[in-house]
Amino acid sequence: MITAFLQELLFRKWIFTWLAPYSKTAVLVSTGLFCLFHMPTNLAYLALYVGMGLTLSMVYQKRENLSATISLHILWNLYTLGATILVMTNTM
Repeated sequence: MITAFLQELLFRKWIFTWLAPYSKTAVLVSTGLFCLFHMPTNLAYLALYVGMGLTLSMVYQKRENLSATISLHILWNLYTLGATILVMTNTM
């Protein structure tokens, strides 16, 4: 949860504050850096992180509320953790 908070602080709050007059640029820079930070190893992960970065950036841009993106990021991380555990413990 701390990493989601720190990532949102960096990729949304600071980037959007720095590039505030250029909202489309802020979305693209924030999304690009978020994607690079997660180092996708294939096209599927690239699409996932670009989509997630765009979603979080647009939520932040619309709401101007960091807690909304932090909550969404944490929910996504919990979902992927649960899915991973479910797949790993499912014996076929």
